[in-house]
Amino acid sequence: MDKLKLIKENLLLGHKSIAKKFDLWIGFILLVIWAVFQYSKGYEFYALFLIVVFLILLIARPSYFVLVAISVLIFIPQTVPTLDTLVRLKMANEKALYMTNETLNSIFTPGAGIEVLPPAALQGLQLLQTHQVENYKISDRMFQDLLIRQRIVESAWPIKMEDSSPYLLVFLDEINNNPACTEIDKEKDIALVYCN
Repeated sequence: MDKLKLIKENLLLGHKSIAKKFDLWIGFILLVIWAVFQYSKGYEFYALFLIVVFLILLIARPSYFVLVAISVLIFIPQTVPTLDTLVRLKMANEKALYMTNETLNSIFTPGAGIEVLPPAALQGLQLLQTHQVENYKISDRMFQDLLIRQRIVESAWPIKMEDSSPYLLVFLDEINNNPACTEIDKEKDIALVYCN
């Protein structure tokens, strides 16, 4: 009788061991499928992180393995954009390390980057600098164009935009809208006028 009981227990233990290995393989296959899905969505770091955490937990075999694994799988998707952003920031910083001194020095050179200004902003800047204007204002239409307004303000600095200034930058087709103003100079699309 004892031998029969011992054989039954061994069979049950063997069956449980096989079932446990089978569950582990099924879990790993599902994890790999999820990791491939995340990788295809652009979350490369998260996909790698999932597999690494699973392997660490598998090797360490802590108690409550399933509880820890489920907690990680639930928590990490909430932080995926953060992790992905950190990886992209690291890549951008690595590129910045290889910038030459010439490139870095040009950042601190007065007038650096004016070549990227929109034509209207570049013309307005040219007029302000040529006539050594201390402050200026821009027409309502120019003010409504956020790109031109911002680019003029930032490139003209330290020349300040002030509502009380008699100097006004206008588009050429707006000159007649201001009969009390006198044209000082003009470029292709922009004019500088003086208003009393």
